[in-house]
Amino acid sequence: MPRIRNWQDLVFYRPEKETVDQQIYSLFKGVINWQLIKTHWSDLWRVVLSIKSGKISADMLLRKLANYSRKNKLYQAFRELGRVIRTVFL
Repeated sequence: MPRIRNWQDLVFYRPEKETVDQQIYSLFKGVINWQLIKTHWSDLWRVVLSIKSGKISADMLLRKLANYSRKNKLYQAFRELGRVIRTVFL
């Protein structure tokens, strides 16, 4: 397992607002927006398949998403999915 520096500063996300675990409740700061992920699921897969097939490189995609406004729904969906993956990993 790689070492994670400053893990105390990382934010954990609860799967649902109603989910409460008394022992680790203080670690969680936010809630995952599952509806956003569900709405853009096909777009997320389209991007993944484009990267896998070589039609677009991952670094070019990251540059495009970084240049767009943070109000872009695809950017927000990727961010929510990243929050899920990071929380599960941590």
